Amino acid sequence: MSLSRRHFLAAVAGAMGANGWSLTGCSLLPAKADSLKSREYVGASKLSDGRFAVQSLNNDSTPRWQTPVEARCHGGCFRPHNAQVLIFERRPGWWFHVFDSRNGERLAHIKANDGEHFYGHGVFSPDGRYLYTTASRYQRGDGIIAVYDAHAGYERVDTLDLEGIGPHELHLHPDGQTLVVALGGIKTHPDYDRIKMNLESMAPALMLVDRTTGQGKLIRMGTGAPAQELATLPLHWDNHLV
Repeated sequence: MSLSRRHFLAAVAGAMGANGWSLTGCSLLPAKADSLKSREYVGASKLSDGRFAVQSLNNDSTPRWQTPVEARCHGGCFRPHNAQVLIFERRPGWWFHVFDSRNGERLAHIKANDGEHFYGHGVFSPDGRYLYTTASRYQRGDGIIAVYDAHAGYERVDTLDLEGIGPHELHLHPDGQTLVVALGGIKTHPDYDRIKMNLESMAPALMLVDRTTGQGKLIRMGTGAPAQELATLPLHWDNHLV
């Protein structure tokens, strides 16, 4: 019998109660496998003593490994053609973590550039070399995509400027070239934790960005024309979130 999303989440809830931890991220990430029976899941969690960790579960919700981290985490992504899984700290986040998905060993701990913070999400290029993660130059609130080279130990190699503030989740379009970025339009500053500083002027949008050239197209939310335009976009990637 196949495992439904509802049954899996019910099993996870039972495991959380039995083992004294709770999910803190936006999703559980399933590692790709030939069948659901061999899938493994990774997500951020909070332990019963208040500490934070990254957890891995088998398909039947039994634990595989648990690795402590310094702060609450949010989203993550698997690196294509590799056993690495990345988890990002929750906004405003200063670090992302690179783990070996087989055993939970933390392989790297990458800090945001000075004057920047992460928003909790990232995605890889199809070949697994380049990591694209949403970030902010928080003094002015400028939204950016920070680009890292995984082949060079996650060295920062580029910055793609966005036409808006508050970039959050992003996906790679099936064309392998276009980054689809959700801009919440909400300005925050790490000195004020998660306080929203511009609710009266926030302007959510969707932006399509060429990951090589940085050229983009901004689609504003809240009017009829952009909604019609969105309806024509071929955004039919596989859903990798539970």
